[in-house]
Amino acid sequence: MTVGRLMVRLAGAGALSWLALAPRPCAAQRPGPRTPGTIGGRVVDSLLQPLAGATVTLDSAGRAVRTDSSGEFHLAGVAAGLHAITIRRIGYLPARFLIPVTPGNATYWTYPLARPPTALPTVTSKGIGPFGIPDRLAYTMKYDEFYERRKYAASGTFFAHEDIERMNVMDLLDVLRRIPNFKIVSDPDGTTIGFPTCKNEGVTIEIDGHRVWGGGGAGSAMLPPQLQAPSGSGSGGAALSAAPDPMDQLGAIRVNNVEAIEAYPTSSSLPAEVVGDACAAIFIWTR
Repeated sequence: MTVGRLMVRLAGAGALSWLALAPRPCAAQRPGPRTPGTIGGRVVDSLLQPLAGATVTLDSAGRAVRTDSSGEFHLAGVAAGLHAITIRRIGYLPARFLIPVTPGNATYWTYPLARPPTALPTVTSKGIGPFGIPDRLAYTMKYDEFYERRKYAASGTFFAHEDIERMNVMDLLDVLRRIPNFKIVSDPDGTTIGFPTCKNEGVTIEIDGHRVWGGGGAGSAMLPPQLQAPSGSGSGGAALSAAPDPMDQLGAIRVNNVEAIEAYPTSSSLPAEVVGDACAAIFIWTR
């Protein structure tokens, strides 16, 4: 009985001695449970082509970034756990994804966005489609977002093609000057634009989803080729590829080629598509 007790005591002492000498894990060797991670990836269309200018929002924090020219984005400093992100871009259906974030690691996925499905127009006795879309646009979905926002937006300025025709102006810049509180000032050093609470590069201007002002810097983007007027057509047809100022490019667009314009003068009035890097926005839709 005495020997048994001695063996137990020695075994206990040995265990305590082993525990005392065992190495403890170093915090630098592995991330702790509160170490943030990163959500990144590439936003593409149904043909796996990159989508630039898409807005990616981390729903839990309300943070948003935009995809670059390669369709890529990065959201750093995200707490470990399961997070939802929402991706939006004009002309595409918004999509929501659940992303697992592990401490100290980057999660990189490919995120596809789909175009709205083509649907037959609804026949009505008044010839007016959903959201007040005119009958002449019944077979296109290009302007649905404009008319939907015009009907439901809490604030903003909206010019349909009929409104622009009534202005009886010659170029697009004259139409933009009709937007309340919007100023365009040109001098030898360049052009300054803005609303009272948002100036110059803080204002995003997009034409059919192509950014031509703001974000990457005023003057950094050219109009898409299909929107450039032919050379040799007077004030409405300057050679846009040689124009150093995006305002010159906008002024070269014929007014009768513009279907609609929507303007948002403050960050609180912005649609979800541009939340994150603009304090005001103007969307121009061509015919």
